[in-house]
Amino acid sequence: MGLIEELRIKRADLLTEMEKIDREGAKVREDYEERLAGLRERRIPLEQQLTLVDKLIKVEGGK
Repeated sequence: MGLIEELRIKRADLLTEMEKIDREGAKVREDYEERLAGLRERRIPLEQQLTLVDKLIKVEGGK
């Protein structure tokens, strides 16, 4: 096997490994985005409750 052929094989192996890492990265990003969206959804009702409490405090004469 010649040097050029060995280098081409090495290149193909490197590309395969890089693609594998890219797929893993995409999966991590997807999982992170799903988790973050879930946390945001959990936060919305708390924000709404806080707004209501603030309004009630203001109505009752608080600052």
